[in-house]
Amino acid sequence: MDGAARLLNVPSTTFAWPFLHAELDGMSAATPLAQMKFDHVATPLWQLLTGDTAGSLGETSALVLAVVGLWLGLRGAFDWRIPVAVLLGTVLLGGALHLVDPGHNPSPLFLLACGGLLFGAVFMATDPVSSPVAPRGAWVFGLGIGALVVVIRDYGGRRPRASSVRDPADERGDAADRAQGAAAAARTEEGRMNADALDQAPEPSSSSLRLVATLTAAGALAGLLLASVYAITLPTIEANAAAAVRRAVFEVVPGTASMQKLVLDGARFVPADGSEAKDAIAVYAAYDQAGKHLGFAIQGQGRGFQDTIKLLYGYDPTREGLVGMQVLDSRETPGLGDRIGKDPSFAAEFAALAVAPEIVVVKHGTGSEPCHVDGITGATISSKAVVRILNERNRALLDKLPKGDDVPPAPATQQEGDK
Repeated sequence: MDGAARLLNVPSTTFAWPFLHAELDGMSAATPLAQMKFDHVATPLWQLLTGDTAGSLGETSALVLAVVGLWLGLRGAFDWRIPVAVLLGTVLLGGALHLVDPGHNPSPLFLLACGGLLFGAVFMATDPVSSPVAPRGAWVFGLGIGALVVVIRDYGGRRPRASSVRDPADERGDAADRAQGAAAAARTEEGRMNADALDQAPEPSSSSLRLVATLTAAGALAGLLLASVYAITLPTIEANAAAAVRRAVFEVVPGTASMQKLVLDGARFVPADGSEAKDAIAVYAAYDQAGKHLGFAIQGQGRGFQDTIKLLYGYDPTREGLVGMQVLDSRETPGLGDRIGKDPSFAAEFAALAVAPEIVVVKHGTGSEPCHVDGITGATISSKAVVRILNERNRALLDKLPKGDDVPPAPATQQEGDK
């Protein structure tokens, strides 16, 4: 490190950390996980909490990571269920192994405080693009990650075990004696290796083949499990998504008491009879308690800042304007872009919004026309993505919607799952 400091023209004393009680040019040591796996020496918990251990930058202090994770969770930056489930999965499986064989398996507290577990639980598992959005899925996702962490730590790259887990304070012997013993052992090992090299040609190690085989088997098993779970749960996923859309109809068209699904047949919409294709373009006609037609709920989707945004909005043909909008699915940036679905003031922009000549996003607080929408500060791209989806859907469908007497009458009975 001293050499690197000179190259950067930074005084080497910059790297003299006070808590190390010495000015060091550099430090090289086994991480707590490596010491546990290969030497079965447990690092004291206080060192893991304060970060006074070897390890990658940013992951050594469990206490700091826990505080930062708690702060981000309270601010709603991610789904709190995911990191909690990761830690819970680690504690459950790690604790069970510790109870079965405490001499060879570390305590759950050690598992939580060392390595990159807390860092990964807070900053990686919660990635909005790859993490689940459903609460139940978040629990399954996190528990699986926690269990895999324990399995990989315990069985990955395993070497012959020591007799039991040892505490550094239990190490005995004078430092000089230990150094002499280590030097003698090294000389003996070096002599043995030289003799072996002369006696026989080197043979390829089977550890690499074992590692490849293990990873291949684990990948194949994980792929099979994912495909099986997806195939089994797909009907339920589709049914839940359809039910969510139907519930949203009552929100985006105020006063709705009943509804009817219409599908596009050529150039006009007709009542759905169940024989239409799954990907058929559909809208929902909304009616009040007396059977009067109130308007239409129209689905739309398009590219956002992070991923696809799916939404539903209400359209009143008599006023030629929107009467409501609800985001059904979004993976926009937590705390910024996801406000398109969480910020009530943004949703209120669509409660009485003209569609002609077209909807326009303006800087927050500067809207002056009936078709203007105040964008979300810090989430302009997401705000514009919502408006772009609405304009594209309006251009494609508004002139095809039934008008006047062409609107189908309200259904005689309330449809299953309406409300």
